[in-house]
Amino acid sequence: MSKRKVSRRQSWRIEKIQKERTERANRLDTLIDERLEGGELGVEQNGLVISHFGKQLDVEALDGDDAGRIIRCHMRTHLGQLVTGDRVVWRASPDGGVVVAVRPRHSQLQRPNNHANSNRLRPTSTKSLSPWHLNPERTPT
Repeated sequence: MSKRKVSRRQSWRIEKIQKERTERANRLDTLIDERLEGGELGVEQNGLVISHFGKQLDVEALDGDDAGRIIRCHMRTHLGQLVTGDRVVWRASPDGGVVVAVRPRHSQLQRPNNHANSNRLRPTSTKSLSPWHLNPERTPT
């Protein structure tokens, strides 16, 4: 397979867009750091990751005044890969929340990928159900 050929103008445009995205991400990290240092964020609370949307997470508050509520939170860049089911520490902010730490996992479900590494799918519980039927009934057609 040959390398994709782009014109000089196209390559300039690609570089420009990548630079803008990097600057935008850095600004967001700087804003979160300023809020952490400035005291604009609330107290630390425990939460559970419900869903993952790129750099944002839906976190269910496990304690405090917001217990049971689902909050859209930004994720700090140093946290690594978070998956649904992770227990986290988050702080409330004016526009949702910020995940500041991850609790240790007790177990996790993994699968190998094409590069001989393993992908984390989700932390697992001690019990699981497998919806498989060993002897399916055959029906005449």
